[in-house]
Amino acid sequence: MIADLNDPLPYPNHSFDGAISHNVLECLNDPVALLDETARIMKPGGRTIWSHVDFDGIIIAGADRQLTRSVLHAYSDHPPTFLSTADGQVSRQIPGFVKRSRLELTGVSIHQTTSHSLTGDARARVEEIAGAVDLEAADLSSDDIATWMRQLLDADQGGKFFFSEPCVIVSSRTS
Repeated sequence: MIADLNDPLPYPNHSFDGAISHNVLECLNDPVALLDETARIMKPGGRTIWSHVDFDGIIIAGADRQLTRSVLHAYSDHPPTFLSTADGQVSRQIPGFVKRSRLELTGVSIHQTTSHSLTGDARARVEEIAGAVDLEAADLSSDDIATWMRQLLDADQGGKFFFSEPCVIVSSRTS
């Protein structure tokens, strides 16, 4: 089923035992409304997991520091044009969303993805960042992004690349 998560969920009360949401909350007008809707459709004692990458907490080493800061801040602070809303720090707000909802907060943890080479998840995220940066809003040029990518590739070949991406994971349940 496809549904707009800014609207009430199309399920009856107490329909599910559990729910998982990853990298969704930043795209919503009112994340607490989705948590309340999820509480409504959960059976008593139902468990939920809310997780989100902390885009403002991504660490990338290997390219010019100031250029890397500019690129990462642009990625975190300016939503890509295909999103109407986004918040690179939404992960830090999830425990508060749960506390303001009908759910009970049961845990908060951080999962850290790291890599010392520009492969796999690290490469995928770096390429996503390079392609998603709103150049105009960030006062960057396509040449800046190309330079940044070349520097990271060179750093990877020279053993100087590092990547770290935190993900906040919040568990909750219905009463």
